[in-house]
Amino acid sequence: MHAQRKLYKTGAWAFVLVGTGHLLTYWLAPITSELTAMLNVMREFPIVMPGSTGNLYQYYTGFSLMMGCLLIAYGMQALLTISDQALQNTRLLAFHTLVAVLGVTLSVMFFFVVPITFMAVAMITFALCLLLAHRSKTNIHKVK
Repeated sequence: MHAQRKLYKTGAWAFVLVGTGHLLTYWLAPITSELTAMLNVMREFPIVMPGSTGNLYQYYTGFSLMMGCLLIAYGMQALLTISDQALQNTRLLAFHTLVAVLGVTLSVMFFFVVPITFMAVAMITFALCLLLAHRSKTNIHKVK
């Protein structure tokens, strides 16, 4: 159970760290003339949604900040709910694994090595937790 707890925490922290890295990159990335020109073009591209009028830059910023915050929140939620029961809950572990698989898939499709690596760590560690929980349940049934 100790190894499984460490794996679970590692997977959860991977989500927190990739979200934190995303927000820090957003806030601290150098502003180049090329980036400024692209952002200006985005500001000039209007988007009309029911109840709101904005531009591509506003939606880009909103989605980006939301993504970072939600990645952190997902990882923190996993950390705050860790228990022996959670470590044996194969449905919960399968869900964490699925979310991480989606994270890896989207990262490979759209991003670069850092988010791919963090999401791969989360995927592998949650998958290993799931495997250990499944083996534990199988061994309990064999003993009975």
